[in-house]
Amino acid sequence: MRLLVVEDDPYWQQAIQAIVTHRPDYRIVAMCGSLREGLHAVQEEGFDLMIVDLGLPDGSGIDVIRAARRHHPDAEILVATVFADEENVVAAIYAGATGYLVKEATPEQWSAAIDS
Repeated sequence: MRLLVVEDDPYWQQAIQAIVTHRPDYRIVAMCGSLREGLHAVQEEGFDLMIVDLGLPDGSGIDVIRAARRHHPDAEILVATVFADEENVVAAIYAGATGYLVKEATPEQWSAAIDS
């Protein structure tokens, strides 16, 4: 499973890496810290699952979701964010997200979300 991660916070980057490290069948193909980097990676990298934050320093992760859906229509897109309000959830799903996880979820919930 190839993962593309779009997350600007180093703490959450490391947390995602820690979860993936223990899974030999998972590989992070790109770790992006901004909207610009995420948009570039979506065009350049092959991936099966994208984990994306909505609050990026230079824009919204929803723009990355839309781009990913255009370039990789069969990829799974998991939103991992602190924004759990209905407006953000609906906007992310409408843009093409297939899953939604609040960052404060337990490691077990993170693993289950990535697996599903």
